[in-house]
Amino acid sequence: MKIKNNVVDWIFTGLTAAVCLITGVLLWVRWDKIPAEINTHFTMDGTPNGSSGKYMLIVLLGIAVGLFVLFLIVGHFPQAWNMPVKVTDGNRYIVYRLGKYMMDFEQLLITGLLCVFILMTAFEQTTPSWLWIAYIAGLVGGSMIFLILIAVIGAKNA
Repeated sequence: MKIKNNVVDWIFTGLTAAVCLITGVLLWVRWDKIPAEINTHFTMDGTPNGSSGKYMLIVLLGIAVGLFVLFLIVGHFPQAWNMPVKVTDGNRYIVYRLGKYMMDFEQLLITGLLCVFILMTAFEQTTPSWLWIAYIAGLVGGSMIFLILIAVIGAKNA
């Protein structure tokens, strides 16, 4: 079964594409001001303890765009997703629709935050430790909320 994109899907896709595009444009504009060696690894208190060439930012942007494309492709094959309930004819649409919303949310969160880290590095800003905690909480918490919704609503409509 194919889940057609609705307005929410297009908004999340558009936001994620915009974040990647803006990140690319800002990297291009700032490229000459970025030092040849950049800090790319930090301890939890924000102290740099690893570095790479500035071209690593382009690699990371490529990874972000690749993840975005991967989420778009995987979104077309809901029958391949692992769901917390048995998918039946009665609950198929709602389970796959909620799963698609979860994929949209994770697409924006994962790709968007990777772009934020790229820009913070390009602008020589230290990543605050609370941002990692918020990212993990959003990723795990958001996924758990969607999985619980899928389990409860999917079981009710089975």
